[in-house]
Amino acid sequence: MKEIVQSIKPKWVNLIFKGQKTRELRKSKPVNIEYPFKVYIYETKPGVGAIVGEYTCGGTVKSNLALIVGIGSCVTAAEIVKYMGKGQLCGWDISNVIKYDTPKPLSVLKLSRAPQSWCYVPTK
Repeated sequence: MKEIVQSIKPKWVNLIFKGQKTRELRKSKPVNIEYPFKVYIYETKPGVGAIVGEYTCGGTVKSNLALIVGIGSCVTAAEIVKYMGKGQLCGWDISNVIKYDTPKPLSVLKLSRAPQSWCYVPTK
């Protein structure tokens, strides 16, 4: 099973762990992957700068602004349009969130640096 690592700002990580943010917005989505799949949450600096938890992505919604805004993104329509520009946007559904007691370095996933947005975890 393929797994993903997403770099997420501390503000959004906190909302995910509180259960308020149930959809993560990205400009792309994984291809050739079976749903559901595991996503590791890498909290960017100035936050922890480590993997702080994980969630299950059960599906994605592509380029439907009304659905993305209406369901759990915690982002305004204006912010979405600014982020999206002229491209497309995907909403990754978030469920089964697990917050780790102790953050983990990227090296546990055989990664030497955090992804700009997201990346596949190297096969073990």
